[in-house]
Amino acid sequence: MGESFDDEAGCVRINVEVTNRVVGPVTGDHGRFTARVPDVAEGAVPAAVKPYREECRV
Repeated sequence: MGESFDDEAGCVRINVEVTNRVVGPVTGDHGRFTARVPDVAEGAVPAAVKPYREECRV
């Protein structure tokens, strides 16, 4: 698996290859994506999409 950030294009590029030691190459994929982290106010996330339990880990 390869992953890198392309500064020029402003995206993350990935390259994944799955192989099996018996049958050889099984599948693979490559591509690019962008991600954004929305600014969410406290309490703005609906309970239906939050995890059942949250705990702070340091």
